[in-house]
Amino acid sequence: MFVRLLLAAVLATTLASAQGKKGGGGGGSGMGGDAMGGAMRMQRPTKIEEFADKLRLSKEQRDEVQPMLAAAYVESAPLRDQMDKGRVAIAGAMIEGKNADDIKKMLDDYTSLAAQMTAIETKAFAKVVGSLKPNQQSKAAPAFEPMAAVLERPARAGGGGRAGGGRGRQ
Repeated sequence: MFVRLLLAAVLATTLASAQGKKGGGGGGSGMGGDAMGGAMRMQRPTKIEEFADKLRLSKEQRDEVQPMLAAAYVESAPLRDQMDKGRVAIAGAMIEGKNADDIKKMLDDYTSLAAQMTAIETKAFAKVVGSLKPNQQSKAAPAFEPMAAVLERPARAGGGGRAGGGRGRQ
């Protein structure tokens, strides 16, 4: 039963990811009508904008934080790629009916990667929080989630991107 539930979750994430890649997630310009001159729509803030807004960063602080996030993104790139491949491999193994021990090993490997990714996110967040004013630091905790999403896929972070980010994020 657990394997079926896990398979359903992995497949749902894969489908949501495919929709985001095909433009179903939004994105585009900030405001705009459709090709026929239809109604205007507001764009949802990007994850980096959401992160900066939660921390109430000034323009100067945004400029200071940007390199910190960029460095963490570069550091996490190999993990993101391994996690993407791991999700595909896990789903494939479940679909093919591989034995539970093989799937458990793959899940354990994926869990290890997720823990490494969280360590990178936490280290980057600590650097950002360290650069804030004391009144901002005391209210920083809710900004962790959007910052972590920025590190997953900044290019997609503004337009919906991958639903759930592969680790339960929205």
